[in-house]
Amino acid sequence: MITPEEFVACLPRIVWHLDDPMADAAAVPLWFAAREARKHVRVVLSGEGADELFGGYGVYHQPGLVRAGQSLPGWGRATIGRVAAELPAGKKGKGFLSRTSTLLPRRYIGNAYVFRSDEARMLVRGGHGSEFDVTDPVYRQAAEAGLDDVSTMQLVDVNTWLPGDILAKADRMAMAHGLELRTPFLDREVLAVAARLARVEKIAAGTTKFALREAIGGLLPQAAAERAKLGFPVPLGHWLGGGMYGFAEQVVRTAQTGQWLNQRAAADVLRRFRAGDPAVTWRQVWLLVVFSLWHQIYVERVYDPVALGWESQAVG
Repeated sequence: MITPEEFVACLPRIVWHLDDPMADAAAVPLWFAAREARKHVRVVLSGEGADELFGGYGVYHQPGLVRAGQSLPGWGRATIGRVAAELPAGKKGKGFLSRTSTLLPRRYIGNAYVFRSDEARMLVRGGHGSEFDVTDPVYRQAAEAGLDDVSTMQLVDVNTWLPGDILAKADRMAMAHGLELRTPFLDREVLAVAARLARVEKIAAGTTKFALREAIGGLLPQAAAERAKLGFPVPLGHWLGGGMYGFAEQVVRTAQTGQWLNQRAAADVLRRFRAGDPAVTWRQVWLLVVFSLWHQIYVERVYDPVALGWESQAVG
């Protein structure tokens, strides 16, 4: 059991081990899991890549109406988009209508879409370009190859989410404890098999990773083979809305990030979250916390890893 107090106490060390300001909350429980595993073994096998290659994310399982919306004329999508925009944040159906009215290259940039472009522009100082500068080349590649929507989203994730988050997080959190982590799903021969799968072999029968589940059906108990997709959740929304809010507010307020962030806008994000504004998510607050804490560690040198013993503990 990891308490909010232990979570906060270990967070600076975890962010230091990440090297980059990576605001994926799952990195934190992975760090704790690796700590426990290292007490017993030196090498572990992990499942990174299975979701991206075999169709494991629920977002790949788009409702037929969303796909049909992509074939509507521009005026039809614009009408649906206006209706979606007029619905208040958190209103049921708003997200569905928004997805239906937005073409895939402007709707899906991966699993880490935390701030919309207009929100990011309010926060970031001196930023240029957009998130689509990263994904547009991948969409062009997918179009040239004639990929369907599921394979296209997989290609986006394999080129962005997988190397930039999933693998970096797994490697760094494991090696923080001297634990070697292996990823057998990313073997080239496994990847080659996954690349030949049809859409129905990925998300058929209302499930995910259909072909993979079929392949291991005789090797695992039925409950395990048919288990619903489950991420690595952390109760950060609950914690940030409670006792952890003071820590979050202090880190964002005291970090000397004015060169990069509009600190007044950042403070407003926290204030609105505290007030229960449904338009502000805990992920937005968490991103600001991680960046601010990373800045304190690597730029301001508020923490001394040597004096705190972080380096020797990683080697041990």
